[in-house]
Amino acid sequence: MIPIAAGLASVVILAILWKRRVLGPGSFGNKPAQQRDVLCVPMPIWFVCAAMVFLAMPFFAQLAAQSLPGVVGAPGSIRHKAMVAASAYVGALVVSALLLWFLRPRTSDRTGLRLRWSDAPAGAVGMLLAAPICLVTAWLSTLVAGLVTGSPPSTVAHGTLQDILDERGSVFGWVLVACAVIGAPIVEEVIYRGFLQSCMLALLGRTWYAIIATAAIFTAVHVGSAQPHALPTLLVLGLAIGVVYERTRGLLAPIAMHMLFNAGNVAVAVLTAGGSR
Repeated sequence: MIPIAAGLASVVILAILWKRRVLGPGSFGNKPAQQRDVLCVPMPIWFVCAAMVFLAMPFFAQLAAQSLPGVVGAPGSIRHKAMVAASAYVGALVVSALLLWFLRPRTSDRTGLRLRWSDAPAGAVGMLLAAPICLVTAWLSTLVAGLVTGSPPSTVAHGTLQDILDERGSVFGWVLVACAVIGAPIVEEVIYRGFLQSCMLALLGRTWYAIIATAAIFTAVHVGSAQPHALPTLLVLGLAIGVVYERTRGLLAPIAMHMLFNAGNVAVAVLTAGGSR
């Protein structure tokens, strides 16, 4: 019943959004004045900023592992995974804040780098509208994966989520929850929407092209960390977040969407695992 209800809701939502020109060709306009002002920053700078935050995560993770072995614990332990992940996200958050501060004098409200609390409700509404479409996509991709492999795929589609389930009674399990629900959404949305989608818009000149290209890269980066059958859902999520970002022209809306998506996945996995014991 849930897939059917989600499918009907998806059709209605997409039809309404299409009719109101939230979606569809030309819905963002084709003239530069109708799009976000990303030309105030040279295109290579957008790319360099995205790369710096992206590379900051493994850099600070490795730095913590090598410099603080007594703090992060033995490799492979839940303590090690949690402390290294926390170090990676904290370091990337610092780099993100410095880059946003550096770019602030060169940008405006039309650029899309502002953090406005008023955008958080738009992110919540965006996730509410995208949720049925994500559910249908997840159900279909799981069904196809089961038909292809001959057995249903794991319901836990991400390695970090499995670590959270394995150690949900541990304080370090909660550190991983904080990384997944708070750290990852902030850092990834700065990388992919704030910097990379701006880079794609400056390079390609069309909002829809930028949204699609960024969502594709966002999905591709998760290859390996997420199960293959979860990738279509991540693509749909990336597209939805990209649309909301372009509509609000503020970082807090995509961050809120990403937080809600990750929190929902963690909650469902924990509740399901708890009910199966």
